[in-house]
Amino acid sequence: MPTEHEVHWRKSSVSIPNGACVQVAEGMLDMMVRDSKDDDGPVLHVRRPSWRSFTYKIKINRLCLDADGESGTIYRYAA
Repeated sequence: MPTEHEVHWRKSSVSIPNGACVQVAEGMLDMMVRDSKDDDGPVLHVRRPSWRSFTYKIKINRLCLDADGESGTIYRYAA
């Protein structure tokens, strides 16, 4: 099974100009997400069914981005 450093990381083609982006990679059982500015930083592992649900909701505009003041951006489900 490949380690976090042996997988192919990719960044969205729609990235924020200030560099606040994430990269994703496919693991054997899950998707991995990391900060694009910190290759050696922590990696979030997300099970594939949850990842598919997350990306599907983005595609159908059921997941919205909200500015959250100083803490950055958060996601919420649209009603």
